[in-house]
Amino acid sequence: MNYLVSGGTGFVGRVLVELLQKQGHSVVVLTRDADKARRLEATSHAQIVTGHDLPGPTLSHLLRDTPPIDGVFHLAANQKYLGPKPLLYRDNVVLTERLLDWATGAKVRRFVYTSTIDVFGPSPTPLPNHSELASCRPRSVYGWAKLQAEQRVSRYGRQHQLETVSLRLGNVYGPGSLFIVVDIARALQRKLADPLYRYYHQIKDRVVHLGYVDDIARGIFAAVQQPIDSGSVINLSGDQPVSIGELFELVATALDLPFSAPAARPLHGLRLQARSLYQWHVKKKADRVTYLHSGHWSMSTAVARAVLNFRPEVSLRDGIARTLAWDASQREATR
Repeated sequence: MNYLVSGGTGFVGRVLVELLQKQGHSVVVLTRDADKARRLEATSHAQIVTGHDLPGPTLSHLLRDTPPIDGVFHLAANQKYLGPKPLLYRDNVVLTERLLDWATGAKVRRFVYTSTIDVFGPSPTPLPNHSELASCRPRSVYGWAKLQAEQRVSRYGRQHQLETVSLRLGNVYGPGSLFIVVDIARALQRKLADPLYRYYHQIKDRVVHLGYVDDIARGIFAAVQQPIDSGSVINLSGDQPVSIGELFELVATALDLPFSAPAARPLHGLRLQARSLYQWHVKKKADRVTYLHSGHWSMSTAVARAVLNFRPEVSLRDGIARTLAWDASQREATR
């Protein structure tokens, strides 16, 4: 089969491209990052197409020399969490519409769109886990734009011959990303100098729904293999949400470090509240602590299990160990 992967040079995209090629498929990577494209070319047999920024050449022109495509995986996204609405709308919604139009004209069989847990918005309580039918109240501009694109993908799948499915990815982690595992490892070493450790008591009960990147790539691939109602939306992540407090303990154990929580300070709650308000409304940039403090992130993956036959293979402990080993190798390489 011939597959097109937009965003194939990104964190999840690279793993998906490698998986597809290991399965014997031909891959065309559509990317806007020329530097990452050159690095991918050095390690992959994928055909690289660079330059889908808007405005710019039409996709038909950019993809004129590619083989007939059987399926599209649309992972490319602008992830500026609180970025300008017009920019995120252009990069996440308009580009999706262009790719849907191209796929229809090219008679592609299935279009897989990777959405995000952020379309739900943070929950004030860890339970219940959001099902696909839950109301979406995105708080970030990124979540809003991804929801807009997701709705267009679903509508397209119901109105055209192109089969579509949107996958709402959980909090993806693993080698290649600093997200939460490496962040906590750094916090354990820096102690009070790091806001994750300093505000531990304010965020320790918050939950995130982690999915190891290799598992997520397998789930994305399954979305072109399994029969699915066109226009469907499916949550895709690991087995269970985990609290930040539990993650601190797991990362500390993996690093063989003793972990003791910082002393609770009464004013830290007020300070963090003021800090979060400043980041959301003035700075327009939410760091990791602000993201975690905003609420709980959890969703049901029962549909992925039933429809995609998806089962995570990498345990949280193993995923943490692999991520920390990658981080150690990266730091060693830069010495």
